[in-house]
Amino acid sequence: MNDRNLARGLFLILISLAFGLQALRYPIGQFGRAGAGLFPLMVSSLLFLIGVITVVRSRFDKRVHLDFNPKNIIPDLPSHWQQRAKSKPVTLE
Repeated sequence: MNDRNLARGLFLILISLAFGLQALRYPIGQFGRAGAGLFPLMVSSLLFLIGVITVVRSRFDKRVHLDFNPKNIIPDLPSHWQQRAKSKPVTLE
């Protein structure tokens, strides 16, 4: 899989499924009286639809090369971890 648009669509589908399945744990309710899970479920459904459209369009559009090289990301991770270790946690009193 070396198509940037296909990877974007699959990533959107994966994220929407993660949030949509978690939203099903909450009561959905009705449109007149919405439960806690209705809004996240609707947003994740729209995101899923956008992901499916992106995957379908990637099959018809010209392929765009996906430039992903873990060698460019891995050396930068220790600096992020070090910065996070220096930051103070926020406490609410």
